[in-house]
Amino acid sequence: MKKLFTLTVVLTALFYSGIAQTCDTLINLKSTMDTPTVYIADTGTGAGYLSGNNVYGDLAKAEGFTTTAGSYVTGAEMFFGVITINSADSNNMVTIGVWDNTGTDITGAAGGPGNMIDSVHVTLKQISTAANNQALSGALIVNFTGAAAIPADTVYIGVVLPTVTGDTLALLTNTFYGPDGNGWEYEYNYNTQDGTNAWGSYDVDFNITTGSLGNYIAADICSSGPTGISTITDGVSYKMYPNPANDQLNFQWNVNAEADVVMFDVTGNAVNTFTINGTSLNSFDIHNLNAGTYIIRITDRANNIQRSAIFTKM
Repeated sequence: MKKLFTLTVVLTALFYSGIAQTCDTLINLKSTMDTPTVYIADTGTGAGYLSGNNVYGDLAKAEGFTTTAGSYVTGAEMFFGVITINSADSNNMVTIGVWDNTGTDITGAAGGPGNMIDSVHVTLKQISTAANNQALSGALIVNFTGAAAIPADTVYIGVVLPTVTGDTLALLTNTFYGPDGNGWEYEYNYNTQDGTNAWGSYDVDFNITTGSLGNYIAADICSSGPTGISTITDGVSYKMYPNPANDQLNFQWNVNAEADVVMFDVTGNAVNTFTINGTSLNSFDIHNLNAGTYIIRITDRANNIQRSAIFTKM
């Protein structure tokens, strides 16, 4: 169990005005009821942040939402309190992910982030620009492909934290011991005997017995999946179909440049590579892939624009 020797508020600013959505938007935390905060993770210089990069080496942060099995996460609004870019390339990517509820927590109990069922990549520069956009209350707005329906009544949305030295992110949270939060973190080397990583809820990790600690993330939930078009705030959009696919997967985006396409299996091994050029429709031959789940990553060579999506091979 983690212990916080001190809890120092380093930022308390958020004006959540609400964002128009065509689907239901869920948010566990209400800024009118609580003070948005970023907490220091521990005593000492360079301790980092409870809800972001810290001395514990946490790998990801997420918020859990209760919804209806069979519905879809189509988007999210995320509020960051700390964005530090010290790397040479401000276009370094982080992953915004959606996890199902098939995992186990650090106590071994069933229920917690399990399989990542959808994801998008954003740059640290995009996050920083969004945080300074008061017209959108500082929200980073992302849209997911919605390729997979939520298999249970709980889903998690969060960020895989940057690993480049000097790059730092931290989500806004509610005040410690505040109401209604459902924050989670993916902890590095939690079991020091075998070196495994594990998900744990804030409430368990910090022994919170009154109220709950959560992250300021809103989830856009729809009863049916979107049309397969995904757009992030930089205006880049793509469509990919069919999904699931058998022998051929079609992809098209609105980036008029040469790009590299890599397909990965769930273990992270590259299984196929392609090159595309421009905005025309591309058809990828996937007949040689085994049935299962794969991640496709497309990277624009000129501007380092990158998108990832998940597809199923039948």
